[in-house]
Amino acid sequence: MNTRESLTEADRVRRGAMINAQTDLLSGMFDDDLLWIHASGVIDSKQSLLTSIDSGRLDYTSIEPSNERIRLYDNIGLITGSIALDVTIDQVARNVRNLFTSVWQHTSSGWRLVNWQTSRWHA
Repeated sequence: MNTRESLTEADRVRRGAMINAQTDLLSGMFDDDLLWIHASGVIDSKQSLLTSIDSGRLDYTSIEPSNERIRLYDNIGLITGSIALDVTIDQVARNVRNLFTSVWQHTSSGWRLVNWQTSRWHA
């Protein structure tokens, strides 16, 4: 179903799968053309992001969004807000605060993440 509640639930499941390194689950949630744009400017594809998570190069321990705004347009859902991440990148623990935009497409099999982009938040 293409609703705010179903999109919120899909994003909650995605965050849990990233924390638990469930790359099989993430693979089904990520569109094959996924672009994941990190605040650093690094761009990952679906495969490179899944490889980084599976290998432990990216190890998320918490992902907490706030101030979320959800907008729905036909079969497209946008989520914007701020996000607090505890993540280890290449064995360096980081506490990150960013702004984000995620773009989801609703398909016959449910929501699929098409694009993710973060930017540094200077609060």
